Amino acid sequence: AVMFVFVFVPVTWANRMLYELEDVVLPSIRRTKPERYVWILGQNRSCTTSIHKALHTHPRAVAAINFDIIFSSITLIFLGKQLYSVLGKPIDSLIRSIYETPNHSQRLDDEQEDHLFMLHHATSEILCYFFGILCTSTDDTLDLVTNINDQHVEYLERSCQRVLWFHNARDRVYVGKPLLMTYHFDTLLSRFPDSQIVLCVRKPQSTIPSQIDLAQKMVKLDYGDADFQRFLNKPFLDHCERMYKGMLDLVASEKHYDRVHVVSFNSWKSDEAKVLKSLSS
Repeated sequence: AVMFVFVFVPVTWANRMLYELEDVVLPSIRRTKPERYVWILGQNRSCTTSIHKALHTHPRAVAAINFDIIFSSITLIFLGKQLYSVLGKPIDSLIRSIYETPNHSQRLDDEQEDHLFMLHHATSEILCYFFGILCTSTDDTLDLVTNINDQHVEYLERSCQRVLWFHNARDRVYVGKPLLMTYHFDTLLSRFPDSQIVLCVRKPQSTIPSQIDLAQKMVKLDYGDADFQRFLNKPFLDHCERMYKGMLDLVASEKHYDRVHVVSFNSWKSDEAKVLKSLSS
């Protein structure tokens, strides 16, 4: 928690302030758009990370890496890359010692969920996302994490624009994975009207136990720990319920039916190449 309070939080606020200056000095940033946005949505542990990484390998695709997320202003990207070229290995080792889970490498040059772009409002919001079990009110935890509004999505857009601008990828397809937007898909699609969605689905009976196992490894607590059980009994299950309701609403939406491409966990596991070819086209 100390790392996120004294490192991550000040950097996100520095990003926000530098955005305002950069938009004046480099107005072309605000006009930067990709050929198309592709958003990967769905419940955690439904192969969202694997699909994100696979789509990123397409020659026309671009995705944010951890570095772009933490240092998302142009100024900090430039300064941060200079620092990382010297201290990259010890920085990666420090991050892995705090937060390392299967299939989720925490190297700064690896892809990561860009819903982190949106967690910028206050220290409590970021802490509740990563350390929800340490909060005194589980209801407050869930509300802080899931209360997505227009400011969050604007921050997401401005961050993506900088990734595209810095990497000179304006004519490519941006692939993002803001999973929390699964139950705010109307807000996401309204902000990005030409975007497409890849919706990853998996049976709750398999997804939820897998996510519990991941959460346990993230917070490094035993399953029987009272704090971990309190986290599971309220915010976690409420989050899962909201997530699956959002997925059902999205699939049933006549307004967006032609923009949603559903990928089942089983189909991805049985023939990744076939699914990837279908999505790439």
